[in-house]
Amino acid sequence: MRARILIVEDESIVGADLSARLKAYGHEVIGVAASGEAAVELAAAACPDLVLMDIALSASFDGIEAARIIRRETGVPIVYLTGHLDESKLERLRQTEPFGFIFKPIKDIELYYTVETAIQRRELETRLRASEEKYRDLVESFHDAIFSTDEAGMLTYVSPAFGDIFETSPPEAIGRPLADYFYESDLSAIMGSPDRDKWSDKAVDLQAKIPGGTKRWVRVQTGMFRGRDGHRGLSGLITDVTERIRESAALIESNERYRALFDRSFDAVFLHDFDGIITDANVVAQTMLGMKREALVGAVFFDFLDPGHAELARSITSNLRLTHMPREPEEMRIMPPGRTPLWVEAQSSVIMRNGAPHAVQAIVRDIGKRKEAESRMASSLREKVVLLDEIHHRVKNNLQIISSLLDMTSMRITDSKSIGLIEDVRSKIYTMAIIHNFLYRSERFDRVDMHNCVLEIMTYLSRLYNRPDVRLTAGRFSLFLTIEKAVPFALAINEIVSNAYKYAFDGIEGGEIGVNVGVIAEGAIRMTVRDNGIGIPGGMEIDTMHSMGFKLVRNLVRDQLKGKLSVIRDGGTSVIIEFMP
Repeated sequence: MRARILIVEDESIVGADLSARLKAYGHEVIGVAASGEAAVELAAAACPDLVLMDIALSASFDGIEAARIIRRETGVPIVYLTGHLDESKLERLRQTEPFGFIFKPIKDIELYYTVETAIQRRELETRLRASEEKYRDLVESFHDAIFSTDEAGMLTYVSPAFGDIFETSPPEAIGRPLADYFYESDLSAIMGSPDRDKWSDKAVDLQAKIPGGTKRWVRVQTGMFRGRDGHRGLSGLITDVTERIRESAALIESNERYRALFDRSFDAVFLHDFDGIITDANVVAQTMLGMKREALVGAVFFDFLDPGHAELARSITSNLRLTHMPREPEEMRIMPPGRTPLWVEAQSSVIMRNGAPHAVQAIVRDIGKRKEAESRMASSLREKVVLLDEIHHRVKNNLQIISSLLDMTSMRITDSKSIGLIEDVRSKIYTMAIIHNFLYRSERFDRVDMHNCVLEIMTYLSRLYNRPDVRLTAGRFSLFLTIEKAVPFALAINEIVSNAYKYAFDGIEGGEIGVNVGVIAEGAIRMTVRDNGIGIPGGMEIDTMHSMGFKLVRNLVRDQLKGKLSVIRDGGTSVIIEFMP
């Protein structure tokens, strides 16, 4: 297992030897610190996977103190390096929770297995800590209350939701009898048989005893558990079902109103048992299948589904019986007898009766029109992709035609100045073609990768001007620009580098042109093109240069990039552009 390791050793030869051995094992050594102070600083900055710490350091504090600080501030595990163990330091060593000791002189086999064991232990502890935090977050964010008791029925743990349900604080509840929160006549339903070892698959609805007389109904599911010490207790889930009980009672009392709502639903509603046998269906469901209620009752709901979707529906129904939790809507195909199949969106939930799952309610919505719209959208998208490909092809062809026409024109011209102007125009056309090509190849149309774009422009200019004695370099950078900023940015680089090729090395052999891009204050971008050529003559200012190249650069930077342009003469020429991306 590859790890990043920090070595703390004030003997440089020992540190170098350890570093070489660890690298041979496939590990990465991030540094060798010669003092406790340096070790603390390096560990905080680099956060290694493991620290090999020499106990005896000659600086202001020893390796044990350095280990204590590192463990406290970063949690990085420590393996100590020592020639011998001083008994007077054992308590200090124990407090740093070391992952192992390696005794000098260091043996290869001891070093290898101690490091591997420490790394594996850290990996296990990291996973355990993540699991514990995940479990704690899950329990504390759970809307249902979780509790456990000892053999005497005294609460030993309650989750935060317990306090919300019973209007108390969890610390106050712990240590009190669970019986304090329920009526005596209901206690037998909660406690069950003292010999029961498994969780009940049946929940019961009971009235909770709330201070102040608040009426609240809860659903309780309990089970016995045996602790590691052999003691047994009770554990369970409590769900506040007050609103559900009230709604259920109101529904039972107004059955006619329920029937009206059931039949007037805009969606098809089926009631069926856990074997799929339909017990009721509303008017929309009857219309959807083209069958009367009398014919539907007793039929199997799954038989009206596409065979592949029927298996999915059976799986959802089985899961509902166990969890009572509704599932996300699923798209399925209904197969009405003698009719065209329909695409529907079905969502199922459990109907409870007397605290137990009684039936399944399936709400089915016809999504045929939506599927048709999605199909049309997909077809339209394919057409747009084809159109985009065609546009890209035509743009490339048109740019190539323009470049070819300029190339043919330059072949008929003998005047070197005119040929140079044509080459300048061709380079600008090629630059715009590069931007277009990068935009087309990008997965996103709102930005262009300028690093690769600049590299391609520089490669083209290097071939165009054919000056092998001039070295053209570009620093590594990451910059993405919108098409509105990418084009002027690329054209500016093209123009500045072209001017350097044409004028910076006039009369001299060899040189270098460098392009560097970086981020400065408040996210602004600074691009610098520097050459070590003859430089711009003294007295010439950027705003007074009347060459076509500098006029173009000024317009690109100030008008389109909304940035600043400056020139520095220091053994060559540096052209600096600053703008907000």
